[in-house]
Amino acid sequence: MSEAVTIKDLSLRIGEAAILDGVNLTMRAGEITALIGRSGSGKSMTALAMMGLAPGAAEISGEIAIEGENVLAMRERARCGLRGRKVAMVFQEPMTALNPLQTIGAQVAETFLAHEKISCAEAMAKAKAALARAGLPPEETPPERRPNELSGGQRQRAVIAIAIAMKPKVIIADEPTTALDVTTQAEILDLLKTLAKEDGSALLLITHDLAVVSHVADRIAVMKDGRIVTDESTDVFYSAAPASLAKEYMPARVRRDNVKPASQETALAAQNMSCDYVNARRAIFDKPSVFRAVKTVSFDIQKGETLGLVGESGCGKSTLARALLGLHPIAEGSAAIGGERFPVKDKAAMRRLRRKIQMVFQDPYSSFNPRQRIADILAEPFHLFDEPMTAPQKRDRAAALIESVGLSTDALDKRPHAFSGGQRQRIAIARALATDPDVIVLDEATSALDIASRNHILELLQSLLSARGLSLLFITHDLSVIRDIADRVMVMKEGRILESGATERIFEAPENDYTRRLIAAAPMIEWREGAGEKND
Repeated sequence: MSEAVTIKDLSLRIGEAAILDGVNLTMRAGEITALIGRSGSGKSMTALAMMGLAPGAAEISGEIAIEGENVLAMRERARCGLRGRKVAMVFQEPMTALNPLQTIGAQVAETFLAHEKISCAEAMAKAKAALARAGLPPEETPPERRPNELSGGQRQRAVIAIAIAMKPKVIIADEPTTALDVTTQAEILDLLKTLAKEDGSALLLITHDLAVVSHVADRIAVMKDGRIVTDESTDVFYSAAPASLAKEYMPARVRRDNVKPASQETALAAQNMSCDYVNARRAIFDKPSVFRAVKTVSFDIQKGETLGLVGESGCGKSTLARALLGLHPIAEGSAAIGGERFPVKDKAAMRRLRRKIQMVFQDPYSSFNPRQRIADILAEPFHLFDEPMTAPQKRDRAAALIESVGLSTDALDKRPHAFSGGQRQRIAIARALATDPDVIVLDEATSALDIASRNHILELLQSLLSARGLSLLFITHDLSVIRDIADRVMVMKEGRILESGATERIFEAPENDYTRRLIAAAPMIEWREGAGEKND
């Protein structure tokens, strides 16, 4: 196979910080290379450098040759001609990569208009064909739809359609499945693999999880501290991977030795809960349509218990979570915290109930005010207390909260951008603890973290569970997380709970076909002969 990309001695520095240090990597046409590494190791910066999108303040040396053309030596006008035509990128978060005001058809057509002298009608026809290749045929998903009208998996397919529109020689996929459920993740990975092989493109698949790429990649390169420390064929890698790599990049079982058994006291309960969305009228005389997102859901969580909620994107998990926090109206049924039903009209009673349940969101950075210092962010929930607090009291309580999640009080005077993803999630957990809640709802709280950071967060939650007697509703698509942390599991599909039970029973003997498909779709590593002894 011919070489599509050759990276030689690539180094990148921003100020005093060395981000990349002598990176060497070769990618061949039709070959899939997985680039593994923890957050901050330099994976995404390598990808941006390949696209000619490195920060303006960066000092770059070395060579990035795409079909013999050195990207680093090009002028910006030449790089613009290269992007989309010879090298394209699939970003981690499709909602931020797509223009929310444009239709997906127009955004794919834009690629053809930028590189070919064709009419808008011709570009749209080609865009429809590209969307169909990416799994969005016009008869099922009209190109006139905007990103907000698509599911997470459909949005990622639209981003892939933009990337493969010109059949580029190099496709870079930066964490393309991080926020997707296991079945959609498997579909996206298969799609990328198929398209790369059909077009003879070199595919660079960036991820922090070895299991995701174990059945997809031809080669695996591991990046650490800005350097490629391992670059092997997949068979060689999985037969001789050292134990240190397995520990750092594979999901590890979280110890639950010190977790106290749940009590018989109910912390949170839902009885025949249903939630609706009202769709806007298409025309002035049309009646608004109602979509039922959650359908007669009943469950309870005992004090000190962790209940896992799994299901595909769009099944109603997040809507259920918002309803439990009083952020979405309950159409039918009821919910109760500590035996008290909500919502209630009495503002004082509702404020007291809001103190009892808090939430940790998937992306802490977007849930923080970037202009506020951490001390002010942690103090936000204090208004729910009946007694007003003085500034010194708020500061002291914020200091205690930040220390309870393993960070120093120096963090209080910094802003969110100064922290890593794992540290920001710790701060989000500290904010959720600010009101001494009985229940914390975690909505995909670890999906965007690398394996090591994910394990640290899970261990932190286990310690808080033991120390404070919290109850957790843990919503995720990552079945390995649920198996580690949950006492019981509920499986949701199309707004209904299909199956629930003890965690081990669900994983070892699922009763529902959908549950079996979810478990089967979860990525697993098959270690080749000789690797088992090294990684036990």
